[in-house]
Amino acid sequence: YGPGESASVELETKDQDGNPVVAEVALWAVDKAIFELAGSNLGDIFSTFWAERGDTTSESHSLMGILTQQAEGGGGGGESRSVFKDTAYWNPVIKTDKNGNANVKFKLPDNLTTWTLAAVASTTDTRVGQSTKEITVNKDIVVRPITPNILRAGDKVKLSALVQNFTNNNHTFDVQLSFDAGTVTQNTWEKVQIDSLGMARLTWELSPTQVTDAAKIKVLAHATDSLSLSDEVIVEIPVRQFG
Repeated sequence: YGPGESASVELETKDQDGNPVVAEVALWAVDKAIFELAGSNLGDIFSTFWAERGDTTSESHSLMGILTQQAEGGGGGGESRSVFKDTAYWNPVIKTDKNGNANVKFKLPDNLTTWTLAAVASTTDTRVGQSTKEITVNKDIVVRPITPNILRAGDKVKLSALVQNFTNNNHTFDVQLSFDAGTVTQNTWEKVQIDSLGMARLTWELSPTQVTDAAKIKVLAHATDSLSLSDEVIVEIPVRQFG
């Protein structure tokens, strides 16, 4: 898949004998890096429902008090930029038909990453199952800006960007950086040669002049011999008053 494209996911629910069953499915797509770092508190769904349990029935007089159990709190979501997300999709209620099939589509964010798709299903008679798959979003040409978390008005800052060529051919690129809260010295690098599977690091000097919560830095790289080989990334950075 490419960034911003529509992903199509086919769901199929069957019993242990391979027969289709009607089920309710929860499906989510999370950045693989987040999925692996956070870990899964879901565990094995079959063991959760069907593991052997002891008798925990309590016997007491109704006037002896009331026991309440609080649910454990979940973790909050991570910060994301306007076009980049940690979670691409979440739907807790997908119903498969009598043939055990369902289809969902969702628009992928602009992240160039691997998404982990996780699904958990259950039937009305408590038959349960789970599965995970992965999909990858990539491009032939990739721009990766290297930026600080904050800028100060009046500073002179050097910012870099990596441009990667994942094609099987060498290409020449024009690479441009624009900044809407100040000035850029020599905003365009022309005729930058990047070999097949190679990378170039380019640097610009910025002078922030306008205080704002969301200054936009845009980096565009395009091959001079093919307009289809390009990538453009927009990053928002706050510009603060000095002191």
